Amino acid sequence: AIRRRREYTEFIWNCIEEGDIRYEQLKDFALNNRIVSPSFFGTETKAIGSETELHTILDAIEEEFDPEKIMDEKELQGQIAVFLKTRFKGKEVEREISMQEGSKDSRNFLDILVDNTYALEVKLPTTRTQLRNLKGQLEEYKEKYPFLGVVIGDKTKLVTDSDSEFYDSEFEENLPVWIKEYTDKYKVDLGIRSVVFNIIRRGEKKKKK
Repeated sequence: AIRRRREYTEFIWNCIEEGDIRYEQLKDFALNNRIVSPSFFGTETKAIGSETELHTILDAIEEEFDPEKIMDEKELQGQIAVFLKTRFKGKEVEREISMQEGSKDSRNFLDILVDNTYALEVKLPTTRTQLRNLKGQLEEYKEKYPFLGVVIGDKTKLVTDSDSEFYDSEFEENLPVWIKEYTDKYKVDLGIRSVVFNIIRRGEKKKKK
């Protein structure tokens, strides 16, 4: 709470320095960043966001999204963003939202934000450590964006298939076990749902998990 109020103070000072500060600016900033509740402004504003809408977005990704090819995380983020813009016309979809002003560390950037409310973190993990570190990131992100979900691409099948051009003999085949372990932790410890899917060769039917 203290950190959020500090952000609010910095926002006000920036507005003053720019010579442009309005009540609606302050109100929108405070509500969108959840620094105060709508009741603070004496309004009966409808709660921002809902679990139902978040699950609608995650359901669509789980059932309808199909990645085009093997990719790195940036490409996966981009494909999901395009899918959401097409699937949910009219919704604002943003990528790489800074969670810490001035930081260039990729760990301080939220991957996808829908309507400034529904946050998605996208991962294409290769190690257990990445999944463990993600838990810490999610804890921080959830403070600002309580409607938060995770999308994980599992490329184990692709890179451990000796007939695949993407075969990697050093890839650890037990990654799916770790993904299951940590997505369970995200759900039980943080209340965050994950969508996990296999990334496979083009032309094959992907298997939902």
